[in-house]
Amino acid sequence: MPAEIRSLKFSTEELRTIVSNFLSRRGKVTQHYEIDRISFEQKPDGVEANVCLVREISRGKETLVIAPEDLLAAVLLYCVVHHIPMATKAKKRVTLHDDTLTLVMTLLLPRGETEQRRAQAL
Repeated sequence: MPAEIRSLKFSTEELRTIVSNFLSRRGKVTQHYEIDRISFEQKPDGVEANVCLVREISRGKETLVIAPEDLLAAVLLYCVVHHIPMATKAKKRVTLHDDTLTLVMTLLLPRGETEQRRAQAL
């Protein structure tokens, strides 16, 4: 069965927004913190984010880990809020590609639908 695969790469600024929004929604960060750096690590069950936070007043550092399923949820929420189109029935996963966080959406297409899409593209 043919598949349509779409990938979205996120810029550094977008990744900071994704992580910042996730942490503030979860109540893990207050306004007295700033993100120092974000690193991503490929794990067997997905991509994990390690976020280094700096307290504004004391300049103390703290590292938070965002689990793969939470990172995927944060990326999907960002896409919804910013009206980035996503196929509802597509399987979605977050991967690292060229050291950049990438959302990969895979949609299995029935044979007839593939021919219809090809005809529409012409």
